[in-house]
Amino acid sequence: MFLCVIISHSAWAGDADEAYRSARECYSDLRSDKGAQGFRENWERCIGQFEAVAKKYRKTGSGADALYSLGRLYEELAYNSKNQADWLKSKKMYTSFAVEHPRDSKADDAYFRVACIEWERFHDKASARKNLLKIIKYYRDGDTAGEAAKYLKNVDAGIIPEETVPNYPPAKGPAPKNQPVGPLASESVVSSIVIVIDPGHGGADTGAVGSSGTQEKDVVLAISKKLSAVIGRKIKNAKVYLTRSDDKTLDLDDRVKFANGKKADVFISIHANAAPSKKESGVQTYFLNNATDAAAERLALQENKNSGRRASDLDKIIATMLQNASTDESRELAGKIHSNLLKGLSKKYSGVSDQKIRSALFYVLVGAKCPSVLVETSYVSNPKEEKRLKDEKYQTTIAESVADGIMQHMRSAGAMTTSL
Repeated sequence: MFLCVIISHSAWAGDADEAYRSARECYSDLRSDKGAQGFRENWERCIGQFEAVAKKYRKTGSGADALYSLGRLYEELAYNSKNQADWLKSKKMYTSFAVEHPRDSKADDAYFRVACIEWERFHDKASARKNLLKIIKYYRDGDTAGEAAKYLKNVDAGIIPEETVPNYPPAKGPAPKNQPVGPLASESVVSSIVIVIDPGHGGADTGAVGSSGTQEKDVVLAISKKLSAVIGRKIKNAKVYLTRSDDKTLDLDDRVKFANGKKADVFISIHANAAPSKKESGVQTYFLNNATDAAAERLALQENKNSGRRASDLDKIIATMLQNASTDESRELAGKIHSNLLKGLSKKYSGVSDQKIRSALFYVLVGAKCPSVLVETSYVSNPKEEKRLKDEKYQTTIAESVADGIMQHMRSAGAMTTSL
């Protein structure tokens, strides 16, 4: 039995190595042909091979190397395409690698590349400093620590270097056989932004129910469909998906799996709030973290009741969540959505209460590999807001406002082309 396990593991590792070698050959071919580098599909073909290795063999050395290589490929692609969305993908891949493989010899290099992208491409001083200080503190014996310290001085002085792209040596190998079919740097091939909208509850799970019988699952589905339409109209390079488009039961885990399967750049879960007091009103926006206060904790327990998880699992989930590199971005996304939602509703409706941006442990946000927030659009338990939630104009105002918040977030990241 023990011998069988060893042989099985060895075969699995061998398969991983072979798949990685095949992906490396694709990359070598591309690096050896300057002409092929001018066409996006050639990059995407190689990226697809590395993605397959990273996904199938994630816990192997080859899987780890593939994940790091994805950061490199997207970075090189970005230098050719001048497309901000490619920089974001590069940053995401490097960060995922460093978080998942903190003891790998390339972890500090990954953090350094993220810092360079943050500073040089997005002029995000705070994020660049955060990653550089991480190298200096935790990887002080690594080969990048000295370089990180020097670079930090430039960041603090406000000096943006002309270019710090790694000098990857040209790979040797035969040129790609297939002829390129489209230009790399073109408005028609801008990378898509994937936005997943999650209408809360559904099917047997009605969610909160108002005094006149309004069910949360119905109003949030209507709002989500409107939000999808607004985003499609306003953001040209957006691909929008709904976790459910009709009244069906959907597990909380499946919602996040759906988002990750679509490789979402943003995940928005739409809900309607409820409270014991009918006087409670207003809008709230949440991101995943420890509960801000007792009220946030109670709401999370209410929304999580159909998760199928035990309360004893919370500590493990929190520990995992705190390693999530998207927490800061989720907080920023929540801020932009909340401010736009509050402003949009207040312009047209009286008495809109600001229930603030809060954090809580919502299961529906656990495991999302992208910035993710949960929006409590209004209180269905408040008679006045229950009536509003059923009104199409009110739903449209919510959708327009949330979309404006998403647009603002994507614009600050340089990943959006609008149709305005």
